[in-house]
Amino acid sequence: MKRLTIVFCTFLFSINLTISQDHQKFVNYPKNIDDALSIEEKAMIIEVYGEDAAEKYIFSIPQRLKDTKHILRNRFEIVELKNKDLSKLKKLSEIPIFDVYMDIKRDQTIDLENFNPLKYQFNFYGKLSQYVRIDNTSYVIIIKSQFE
Repeated sequence: MKRLTIVFCTFLFSINLTISQDHQKFVNYPKNIDDALSIEEKAMIIEVYGEDAAEKYIFSIPQRLKDTKHILRNRFEIVELKNKDLSKLKKLSEIPIFDVYMDIKRDQTIDLENFNPLKYQFNFYGKLSQYVRIDNTSYVIIIKSQFE
């Protein structure tokens, strides 16, 4: 009887482990995450956090630095979608500014080459990608899911 109970408990544990693994998703980081921050990336982080908070909350915490590099290098993109109806997409002007550490103002004009996604409260850690229209343009900001 004792042996049957052990076998049954082991069976239940293995089923539970299999089911729970199906629901978990893992982030696959590309190799470029191992590269040092560029001057531009470091400036983007400091613009949003300031030097002290950037050091305390990003630069000194390896996982946070890794996640931030992943956002800036791989998970953020601006694309132009000509001849598409973008009216149902959320507008950039509707996304709150991330001004917890610094007094950041909303950009009056968007510089596509130097846009800092960290300035906005995008849902960086959602399960799905996020699409946001740059107001009154055919440009869309894509925040790719970390699980894609």
